[in-house]
Amino acid sequence: MTPPAPSPREVAAELVDRVLDVPGARAVAVATEWLRTVLGADRVEVHLLDRRRERLHLAGAAGSPAEPYLDVRDGPAAQALHTEVVLTHRVGDRERRYIPLDAYGHTPGVLTVVGPFGEGGPTASFGPPDWRRLGRTLAVLLRLAATTTDQLELVRRTYEYSIAAELQWQLLPPADVATDRFALRAVVEPAPRVTSDLFDWSLDGDRLTVSLLDAAGRGLVATQVGDLALAALRNARRGGRTIAEQAALADQALWDRHHGHAIVHALLLEIDLARDTAVAVHAGSPIAMRRRGHDVDLLDLGRAHEPLGLLDRTRYDVGAVDVRPGDALLLLTDGVAGVATGGGGVGTLDGLAHRLAHSSTPRDLPAWLVADLRERTGGDLDDDATAVAFEWYRR
Repeated sequence: MTPPAPSPREVAAELVDRVLDVPGARAVAVATEWLRTVLGADRVEVHLLDRRRERLHLAGAAGSPAEPYLDVRDGPAAQALHTEVVLTHRVGDRERRYIPLDAYGHTPGVLTVVGPFGEGGPTASFGPPDWRRLGRTLAVLLRLAATTTDQLELVRRTYEYSIAAELQWQLLPPADVATDRFALRAVVEPAPRVTSDLFDWSLDGDRLTVSLLDAAGRGLVATQVGDLALAALRNARRGGRTIAEQAALADQALWDRHHGHAIVHALLLEIDLARDTAVAVHAGSPIAMRRRGHDVDLLDLGRAHEPLGLLDRTRYDVGAVDVRPGDALLLLTDGVAGVATGGGGVGTLDGLAHRLAHSSTPRDLPAWLVADLRERTGGDLDDDATAVAFEWYRR
């Protein structure tokens, strides 16, 4: 007598046990092989997104040969990644299911399951929510595994990183997050050699804090200056201080260490998702573009303060900014704005405003913008460039 097929919950629970029983370096291999067997699949693959958001690179597969990478701009895998929806694509008598590896709103890749699925098979009881539960379970397991091995990180980089870039990427939070109230996505370029740019975000209850930092200078010195500023901002935020107090603490930490010889341009934005209000501290060169309906304007960030670290005991004032549900923001460091104002084409601020005005998915703009700037400059950018897109959904 054939034993009954396992339920979706049993599959997810068993996956947890099997992956946690092996070293992190074997997590993908064990997960894909076991899923191929229990789901009756021809092939199971895991692809992870690279730092530039250009490709989904193969992290591991069980079954027949798999593609080494997938394009993130087109195809069902890209659609599953961007929409966080399970997609099914039929090829002949086989079905391909593309399942986003989504956990806490962060989606680092896609799980692909290929097989002769249908009525009466092992997955007959699986609906879209069950496939998504499987993707979420694996996403959490892989994130935990990545803390114990370099193998998963190496999948995401197809080039050598500088020491400065290694420091920066270790400090950065996930580059994307999506909830039922907002979506945020960031791109930092040049990824292998970034030295001075940083972004940060934290969601605490109904309060979302977003920071954009650009340390003056280049190389390890600029990296260390930016890292100190970010550490000071996080320390103040976690101590319950306002964003004005966070800026003041970071400013004083930089002054005490460098006495005005090292500065950081910063934009701190705090959004109350319950009260529909936003405030900002603007210290230096970062800018923000706001889309409301189809109208795009430079967002008035209030009083322009001196960059962090320039003067001793600078007082920073917090100011209300006109951002509300339904708006989309694009936050830019001068590495983007400087190139964008240097010539014609879609990469100019006017061209970018037009693209933002007519984009159905503003969160995709940072990757598009940085790719466009690289093309215009003939390769990697001369200066670090960071773009952060924020979409605030209407209730």
